[in-house]
Amino acid sequence: MQNYRLQPSFIDPKIVDRSCDPRHYPLNPLYRFLITRFDENLVSQAFRRYRVGTSKKWGGATVFWQHDIQGRCRTGKVMGYDPSTGHRVKQPHPLMHWAHCLIGPAPKPPQRGLSIRMAPPRLGGAGGGHYQLEQCYFGEHLLRGLPRDREIRIVESEKTALLASIAYPDNIWIATGGISNLRPSQALYGRSLILFPDLRAEEQWRVRGEEIASKCYATVDIYRHIQAHASDTQCAHGLDLADFILANHLAFSI
Repeated sequence: MQNYRLQPSFIDPKIVDRSCDPRHYPLNPLYRFLITRFDENLVSQAFRRYRVGTSKKWGGATVFWQHDIQGRCRTGKVMGYDPSTGHRVKQPHPLMHWAHCLIGPAPKPPQRGLSIRMAPPRLGGAGGGHYQLEQCYFGEHLLRGLPRDREIRIVESEKTALLASIAYPDNIWIATGGISNLRPSQALYGRSLILFPDLRAEEQWRVRGEEIASKCYATVDIYRHIQAHASDTQCAHGLDLADFILANHLAFSI
Protein backbone atom coordinates (compact mmCIF):
# COMPACT_ATOMS: atom_id res chain seq x y z
CA MET A 1 0.00 0.00 0.00
CA GLN A 2 1.36 3.38 -0.99
CA ASN A 3 1.17 5.72 1.97
CA TYR A 4 3.05 8.36 3.90
CA ARG A 5 2.99 9.19 7.54
CA LEU A 6 3.57 12.93 7.57
CA GLN A 7 5.52 14.56 10.35
CA PRO A 8 4.13 17.73 11.91
CA SER A 9 4.93 21.06 10.29
CA PHE A 10 6.74 23.70 12.33
CA ILE A 11 6.79 27.47 12.46
CA ASP A 12 10.05 29.16 11.52
CA PRO A 13 11.79 30.11 14.82
CA LYS A 14 12.66 33.54 13.39
CA ILE A 15 8.97 34.36 13.12
CA VAL A 16 8.38 33.29 16.72
CA ASP A 17 11.38 35.27 17.95
CA ARG A 18 10.16 38.45 16.26
CA SER A 19 6.72 38.17 17.82
CA CYS A 20 8.20 37.51 21.28
CA ASP A 21 10.32 40.66 21.31
CA PRO A 22 9.64 42.38 24.67
CA ARG A 23 9.46 45.71 22.86
CA HIS A 24 6.03 44.62 21.60
CA TYR A 25 4.62 43.95 25.08
CA PRO A 26 3.07 47.45 25.44
CA LEU A 27 0.88 46.62 22.41
CA ASN A 28 -0.27 43.30 23.86
CA PRO A 29 -3.69 43.68 25.56
CA LEU A 30 -3.24 40.67 27.83
CA TYR A 31 0.13 41.95 28.99
CA ARG A 32 -1.36 45.39 29.61
CA PHE A 33 -4.07 43.84 31.77
CA LEU A 34 -1.79 41.54 33.76
CA ILE A 35 0.61 44.30 34.76
CA THR A 36 -2.33 46.01 36.50
CA ARG A 37 -2.70 42.93 38.72
CA PHE A 38 0.85 41.64 39.13
CA ASP A 39 4.38 43.01 39.26
CA GLU A 40 5.45 43.84 35.71
CA ASN A 41 8.77 42.00 36.06
CA LEU A 42 6.89 38.79 36.96
CA VAL A 43 4.54 39.18 33.99
CA SER A 44 7.45 39.83 31.64
CA GLN A 45 9.28 36.77 32.95
CA ALA A 46 6.19 34.60 32.41
CA PHE A 47 5.76 35.88 28.83
CA ARG A 48 9.37 35.05 28.05
CA ARG A 49 9.25 31.66 29.74
CA TYR A 50 6.12 30.56 27.89
CA ARG A 51 7.19 32.24 24.63
CA VAL A 52 4.05 34.37 24.41
CA GLY A 53 4.12 36.66 21.40
CA THR A 54 2.38 39.71 20.01
CA SER A 55 0.73 39.75 16.59
CA LYS A 56 0.05 42.61 14.20
CA LYS A 57 -3.47 41.26 13.91
CA TRP A 58 -6.12 43.27 15.75
CA GLY A 59 -3.52 45.83 16.74
CA GLY A 60 -1.39 43.57 18.93
CA ALA A 61 -3.24 40.34 19.70
CA THR A 62 -1.70 37.77 22.05
CA VAL A 63 0.00 34.75 20.45
CA PHE A 64 0.17 31.57 22.52
CA TRP A 65 2.88 29.64 20.69
CA GLN A 66 2.83 25.86 21.14
CA HIS A 67 6.38 24.56 21.55
CA ASP A 68 6.73 20.82 21.92
CA ILE A 69 9.11 19.09 24.31
CA GLN A 70 11.86 19.33 21.66
CA GLY A 71 11.40 23.10 21.53
CA ARG A 72 9.86 23.10 18.03
CA CYS A 73 6.91 25.42 17.43
CA ARG A 74 3.85 23.54 16.16
CA THR A 75 1.51 26.56 15.81
CA GLY A 76 0.21 29.51 17.77
CA LYS A 77 -3.20 30.69 18.88
CA VAL A 78 -3.76 34.36 18.07
CA MET A 79 -6.33 35.77 20.49
CA GLY A 80 -7.79 39.20 21.15
CA TYR A 81 -8.20 40.38 24.76
CA ASP A 82 -9.78 43.38 26.43
CA PRO A 83 -6.92 45.19 28.21
CA SER A 84 -9.27 46.55 30.87
CA THR A 85 -10.81 43.21 31.93
CA GLY A 86 -8.40 40.54 30.70
CA HIS A 87 -11.31 38.72 29.07
CA ARG A 88 -11.33 37.45 25.51
CA VAL A 89 -13.03 39.65 22.96
CA LYS A 90 -16.07 37.71 21.72
CA GLN A 91 -18.34 40.46 20.40
CA PRO A 92 -19.39 41.06 17.71
CA HIS A 93 -17.44 37.85 17.02
CA PRO A 94 -14.63 35.95 18.78
CA LEU A 95 -11.15 37.26 17.98
CA MET A 96 -9.24 34.02 17.50
CA HIS A 97 -7.05 32.81 14.65
CA TRP A 98 -4.24 30.31 14.02
CA ALA A 99 -0.74 31.64 13.48
CA HIS A 100 0.10 29.02 10.86
CA CYS A 101 -2.85 30.22 8.79
CA LEU A 102 -1.65 33.82 8.89
CA ILE A 103 1.99 33.24 8.02
CA GLY A 104 1.68 31.99 4.46
CA PRO A 105 2.06 28.81 2.41
CA ALA A 106 4.09 25.83 3.49
CA PRO A 107 5.95 23.64 1.01
CA LYS A 108 3.72 21.05 -0.56
CA PRO A 109 4.19 17.62 1.08
CA PRO A 110 5.46 14.67 -0.97
CA GLN A 111 2.97 12.73 -3.03
CA ARG A 112 2.68 8.96 -2.93
CA GLY A 113 5.48 6.62 -1.92
CA LEU A 114 6.19 2.97 -2.33
CA SER A 115 6.15 2.28 1.38
CA ILE A 116 5.16 3.83 4.69
CA ARG A 117 7.77 6.36 5.66
CA MET A 118 8.20 9.61 7.52
CA ALA A 119 8.09 12.70 5.35
CA PRO A 120 10.52 15.45 6.37
CA PRO A 121 9.32 18.26 8.65
CA ARG A 122 8.30 21.51 6.99
CA LEU A 123 8.40 25.13 7.99
CA GLY A 124 5.89 27.80 7.08
CA GLY A 125 2.17 28.44 7.21
CA ALA A 126 -0.97 26.70 6.05
CA GLY A 127 -1.42 28.11 2.59
CA GLY A 128 -2.88 25.62 0.15
CA GLY A 129 -3.82 23.31 2.98
CA HIS A 130 -0.31 21.83 3.13
CA TYR A 131 0.42 22.58 6.77
CA GLN A 132 0.46 19.36 8.77
CA LEU A 133 -0.93 20.56 12.10
CA GLU A 134 -0.33 18.43 15.16
CA GLN A 135 -0.93 20.38 18.32
CA CYS A 136 0.94 19.93 21.58
CA TYR A 137 0.40 21.25 25.08
CA PHE A 138 0.99 24.94 25.65
CA GLY A 139 4.12 25.14 27.81
CA GLU A 140 5.19 21.59 26.90
CA HIS A 141 8.72 22.82 26.20
CA LEU A 142 9.09 23.44 29.96
CA LEU A 143 9.05 19.67 30.52
CA ARG A 144 12.28 19.08 28.62
CA GLY A 145 14.89 17.82 31.05
CA LEU A 146 12.43 17.94 33.93
CA PRO A 147 12.72 14.93 36.27
CA ARG A 148 9.92 12.42 35.73
CA ASP A 149 8.90 12.61 39.39
CA ARG A 150 8.33 16.37 39.19
CA GLU A 151 4.60 17.09 39.41
CA ILE A 152 2.91 18.73 36.40
CA ARG A 153 -0.32 20.73 36.64
CA ILE A 154 -2.63 20.90 33.65
CA VAL A 155 -5.32 23.52 33.00
CA GLU A 156 -7.39 24.19 29.89
CA SER A 157 -6.73 27.83 29.04
CA GLU A 158 -3.34 29.14 27.99
CA LYS A 159 -4.08 32.35 29.86
CA THR A 160 -4.78 30.30 33.01
CA ALA A 161 -1.45 28.47 32.76
CA LEU A 162 0.34 31.79 32.32
CA LEU A 163 -1.48 33.40 35.23
CA ALA A 164 -1.08 30.38 37.53
CA SER A 165 2.66 30.34 36.82
CA ILE A 166 2.83 33.90 38.19
CA ALA A 167 0.63 33.21 41.22
CA TYR A 168 2.16 29.79 41.98
CA PRO A 169 5.70 29.90 40.55
CA ASP A 170 6.90 26.79 42.38
CA ASN A 171 4.66 24.61 40.21
CA ILE A 172 4.93 23.61 36.53
CA TRP A 173 1.80 24.62 34.59
CA ILE A 174 0.81 23.61 31.06
CA ALA A 175 -2.46 24.01 29.16
CA THR A 176 -4.47 21.90 26.77
CA GLY A 177 -5.92 24.87 24.86
CA GLY A 178 -9.22 22.94 24.66
CA ILE A 179 -10.80 19.86 26.20
CA SER A 180 -10.21 17.85 23.02
CA ASN A 181 -6.45 18.33 23.44
CA LEU A 182 -6.38 16.68 26.87
CA ARG A 183 -5.01 13.44 25.52
CA PRO A 184 -2.09 11.03 25.78
CA SER A 185 1.27 12.44 24.75
CA GLN A 186 4.83 11.20 24.82
CA ALA A 187 5.64 14.32 26.84
CA LEU A 188 3.40 13.03 29.66
CA TYR A 189 4.85 9.50 29.73
CA GLY A 190 5.54 8.38 33.29
CA ARG A 191 4.66 11.77 34.74
CA SER A 192 2.77 12.74 37.88
CA LEU A 193 -0.13 14.95 36.78
CA ILE A 194 -2.76 17.03 38.55
CA LEU A 195 -5.68 18.15 36.40
CA PHE A 196 -7.51 21.45 37.03
CA PRO A 197 -10.78 21.25 35.08
CA ASP A 198 -13.03 24.25 34.57
CA LEU A 199 -16.19 24.12 36.65
CA ARG A 200 -18.79 21.81 35.06
CA ALA A 201 -16.09 19.93 33.11
CA GLU A 202 -14.80 17.62 35.84
CA GLU A 203 -16.39 14.44 34.47
CA GLN A 204 -14.93 14.96 30.99
CA TRP A 205 -11.49 15.52 32.50
CA ARG A 206 -11.85 12.45 34.70
CA VAL A 207 -12.52 10.24 31.67
CA ARG A 208 -9.67 11.71 29.65
CA GLY A 209 -7.38 11.57 32.67
CA GLU A 210 -7.98 7.84 32.97
CA GLU A 211 -6.99 7.38 29.33
CA ILE A 212 -3.78 9.35 29.88
CA ALA A 213 -3.00 7.33 33.01
CA SER A 214 -3.48 4.07 31.11
CA LYS A 215 -1.62 4.92 27.90
CA CYS A 216 1.15 7.06 29.37
CA TYR A 217 1.74 5.05 32.57
CA ALA A 218 1.16 8.34 34.39
CA THR A 219 -0.21 9.10 37.83
CA VAL A 220 -3.24 11.34 37.33
CA ASP A 221 -5.23 13.16 40.01
CA ILE A 222 -7.96 15.78 39.75
CA TYR A 223 -7.87 18.90 41.89
CA ARG A 224 -11.38 19.03 43.37
CA HIS A 225 -11.18 21.86 45.90
CA ILE A 226 -12.35 24.55 43.50
CA GLN A 227 -15.47 22.55 42.68
CA ALA A 228 -16.08 21.92 46.39
CA HIS A 229 -15.84 25.62 47.30
CA ALA A 230 -17.58 27.12 44.25
CA SER A 231 -21.05 28.66 44.46
CA ASP A 232 -23.92 27.61 42.21
CA THR A 233 -23.49 30.83 40.24
CA GLN A 234 -19.78 30.22 39.73
CA CYS A 235 -20.49 26.68 38.57
CA ALA A 236 -23.17 27.90 36.18
CA HIS A 237 -20.66 30.26 34.56
CA GLY A 238 -18.03 27.52 34.24
CA LEU A 239 -15.30 29.55 35.93
CA ASP A 240 -11.74 28.30 36.00
CA LEU A 241 -8.66 28.67 38.19
CA ALA A 242 -7.73 32.02 36.64
CA ASP A 243 -11.08 33.54 37.62
CA PHE A 244 -10.53 32.57 41.25
CA ILE A 245 -6.95 33.84 41.30
CA LEU A 246 -7.96 37.22 39.86
CA ALA A 247 -10.89 37.50 42.25
CA ASN A 248 -8.68 36.54 45.22
CA HIS A 249 -11.17 33.82 46.11
CA LEU A 250 -8.59 31.11 46.73
CA ALA A 251 -8.77 30.45 50.44
CA PHE A 252 -7.14 27.03 50.05
CA SER A 253 -3.71 25.79 49.05
CA ILE A 254 -2.91 24.86 45.46
